[in-house]
Amino acid sequence: MPVIDILSAALSRHAGRVVEGPVRAIVTEVLQDRGYASPAEVLALKDELGELRQVLDRLSTEVESLRVEAATLRAQADALRDSPPAASAPAAPAPGPSTATRAPATPARLGMSLEEYERWRQGGLPGRIGPDGLVELDGQAFRVDPSLEGRPFTLSKHKTPRLLVDGQPVEKEPVG
Repeated sequence: MPVIDILSAALSRHAGRVVEGPVRAIVTEVLQDRGYASPAEVLALKDELGELRQVLDRLSTEVESLRVEAATLRAQADALRDSPPAASAPAAPAPGPSTATRAPATPARLGMSLEEYERWRQGGLPGRIGPDGLVELDGQAFRVDPSLEGRPFTLSKHKTPRLLVDGQPVEKEPVG
């Protein structure tokens, strides 16, 4: 190894210690001027992201346990619905047309967004059968089978238009 390399290596170690502080200050100043994060800010952000990851992992675990609990409750509800009534219980009256057993109206079941669902519940969604089977045609209210609530309908193009759901005519009764 040449003597010049030995001398420069020996001097650079000592010079490096002397120059390190001013160089670090210059680099920090340039980073700040250009809007870059400092090494300390990057480390703080990394720590914060790690903490957020832990929170997210805990929330994911809780959501999964809630899904399992919901599935269990659904299965219990299905079992209760499907089980025959107890022998000692009095017989329930037969449901009338307006109290027929049907799935509760939810945006997902009706194929609507939350906004459409809210308008529908308030009776303001044209082209769909309203809650409890109410339909308004040319300013007159009619009632159809309540199990059709939320379903889209059309009118046939006959002399006396008929209400159609899925292309099939539906009986309607005037309300009032």
